[in-house]
Amino acid sequence: MQIVLCILALYSLAAFVATARDKRAARRGRRRMPEKAMVFLSFTGAGLGVLAAFYALRHKTKHGRLLALCWFGTLASYALAVWACVRFGV
Repeated sequence: MQIVLCILALYSLAAFVATARDKRAARRGRRRMPEKAMVFLSFTGAGLGVLAAFYALRHKTKHGRLLALCWFGTLASYALAVWACVRFGV
């Protein structure tokens, strides 16, 4: 279980950095990360990093649909991870 948590923590940290870079690119008028990528990260286990960046940096917090998808993806991916750890004894 500790290995899974460490992997998810590192993946979330990488997602936080990627989202922060997107915020920086937005301020500078540069090429941005697609919102689909943020949703993908949320559904694949890095949702806490994406959501933490959204709220800490006030980035995309007015995009209700995007926030809802990211929240749903985060909850679903972590529920699946917990289920897998319990089911397979990881």
